[in-house]
Amino acid sequence: MSAQNHIVLIGVGNMGNKYLNVLKQLTNDIVLCDRDINKVLDKGFPYVCDIGDLNSSISKAIVATDPTQHVNIARMLLNIGVDILIEKPPATSYEEFISLSEFKNRIWISEIERFSLCIKEFPKHIKPKYIEIKRLNKGRGYINPIWDLAWHDLYNLLYLFGDVTIENVRVGHIWELTGKVNNEIPFQLQVAWNHHFIDRSWTVHTSKGSIFMNFADEEIILEDGTSYTRKDGNKLMDMLGQFLDGLEDESFDRAAKILKMLDNIKDEIGSI
Repeated sequence: MSAQNHIVLIGVGNMGNKYLNVLKQLTNDIVLCDRDINKVLDKGFPYVCDIGDLNSSISKAIVATDPTQHVNIARMLLNIGVDILIEKPPATSYEEFISLSEFKNRIWISEIERFSLCIKEFPKHIKPKYIEIKRLNKGRGYINPIWDLAWHDLYNLLYLFGDVTIENVRVGHIWELTGKVNNEIPFQLQVAWNHHFIDRSWTVHTSKGSIFMNFADEEIILEDGTSYTRKDGNKLMDMLGQFLDGLEDESFDRAAKILKMLDNIKDEIGSI
């Protein structure tokens, strides 16, 4: 099947449908790929059920399948010259993921929350004293909450502050990671599925007060009380726009660091 200059969405499940709903607003040049034909019928776009049926002239792809298949699918596409965006987590281990490093400049890893107003308006040159993070969801998750929910906050810690070290893990209804940023700034990160309320927030304590970031409502309140909100934004659209424009974002390196961190605590948190 010819798909020149098309973007191919591989995996049209829960997250794949979210990608599709946004992609439709950015381009009509979409091809769908899913082993389950019932997931691609009646979507209004060309489709295949096997990657091998795609023509090698496709230009970009989004991989949103079972995470255990991400690396194998990504390698097939990278070998024929396709730029790819991989839904997180992109792999099941650091070793598996780093096998793609020769292609790192053509790989983007999903970092939706990095496109939040909270991150865009976070003041530069802030040195926190302590960081409290909560990502508590009412919904049911499909994978381990550390591998899914905590992933968002780990890449944002890396993006804003630098290196992250996990020192302790607590498992329960609320899973908790504690550690340090840049070997000196302590943080606490709590995540949960099936929680009785939603809380997706950061409280960044500083010598001048605190900065509160509400990722659920796209609001940030600075130390002096100044607040910024965004009611009509679309983080997923912003991220996909950057991917389609081919802008480098260093997400591969952040993902590699997160996978190495999770490998180090796999005995405590388990696998995906």
